[in-house]
Amino acid sequence: MPVPKFHFARRLGRRAHAPLRLLGAVVFCGPIAAFLAAHIWGSLLPTPGREPPRLANSAANVSDIVLSSKGAVSGWKFAVVGDLGRTYGIFLRALSDMKERDARFVVIAGDSVYSKTAEQYEYLQLKIAQARFDRPIFAALGNEDVAAPGDYRLFRHYLKGPNAGASRKAEVFIPFGRDYTERFAFLVPATPPYQAIFVFFDNAFAAPADEQIAWLEKILDEYRKQVRYAFLVSHQPVVQTHKNQQKVSSREYLRPYERSEAPKGAEPGTGPYELIGIDPGSQIVPVLRLPTDLESPAVQLPEPLRADYRRFYALLKKHKITAVFSGHIHGYARYQLGETDHFVSGGGGARLQYPEALHHYLEVVVGEEGVEVRPRLLHGSPDLAAKIERFMMVEIFLVFRNRPWLYGPAVLWIVSGVWLCYWRGQRRLRDPRGSTS
Repeated sequence: MPVPKFHFARRLGRRAHAPLRLLGAVVFCGPIAAFLAAHIWGSLLPTPGREPPRLANSAANVSDIVLSSKGAVSGWKFAVVGDLGRTYGIFLRALSDMKERDARFVVIAGDSVYSKTAEQYEYLQLKIAQARFDRPIFAALGNEDVAAPGDYRLFRHYLKGPNAGASRKAEVFIPFGRDYTERFAFLVPATPPYQAIFVFFDNAFAAPADEQIAWLEKILDEYRKQVRYAFLVSHQPVVQTHKNQQKVSSREYLRPYERSEAPKGAEPGTGPYELIGIDPGSQIVPVLRLPTDLESPAVQLPEPLRADYRRFYALLKKHKITAVFSGHIHGYARYQLGETDHFVSGGGGARLQYPEALHHYLEVVVGEEGVEVRPRLLHGSPDLAAKIERFMMVEIFLVFRNRPWLYGPAVLWIVSGVWLCYWRGQRRLRDPRGSTS
């Protein structure tokens, strides 16, 4: 009589190995699925094309500034935004609103990227192309834009734009030097009479050194009397700031266009400009008087003025600078340094740093009567889909596109996976009961 075969031990072995098999499938097939998904996703995004990049600190970008679509230059707008984060969802909302409200160009007050890789810079350019934003964008250098202090290679490579010699209006673009993409100035409009000068300087890691102060002095000595308004742009605030102080000022300090309150029951962001709503409890009145002899070490500077900015404060006072725009603090603040307004705007998409802060950008209205700076609130927060897209693009698709040799190991991995699946299928056909060996 034949002895019956019991397969209990074999079945138990298969069950014991099931979690390991599942883990192996995830480890092996997961990278393949991510690779394929990233490349499908990447193929669906628009590319910048052959047109010059909208984000560039270049003469060609300056030449594209048109102050008014109607031909008049008496009233025009530009926008300021800072600290964009990694996913750029908030930034895209800002670009859409800027275009709808006819901002003629955009100024980024530093920290355009946070991963400090070539792929993150390229992803930012892709997102700007996706937004179909057709206005010039300029950027100050932020501490998060570079891999290390002094290592400006990526920023200079991706922000340099086309050759300045190709621009018909390069005479209104004033660079610090040939390779100093982070330090430059430009005049608007492109032909006299000029209305304003914009000067971008580098204070991402320290106050401007003597060399940079001398350059600022030279530019302002030559052009300040030719323009009505002078704007300076940097990343770090030019006063000593603390996160718990970055709040909107009290009602008494608000200007007329900032005092108007939205009607009761109106949805946030639909009423008149309302800064009080950002921080109702703030009692800060940031009016900072500049001492007479700023450059004398014997003169004590009141807080929150910084001792290493003495020459810079003297420059503000001497040349009657209209406004200084900075970022770095992820929120909003406004100070008055003598006759100069200092705006801190870091609400462009990065994680906010204090409870009262809100995502926003600044709409700057330039007219015959003066300059008005109005925060525009941006609602929403980075969602899961945006984070997944950013991972697929920055960590996979663009990495492979920039390093074609990586496709060799990737194809080998996929072929190995297909062969393994085929081999296991053939094995099961030969032995339907399976094997634990």
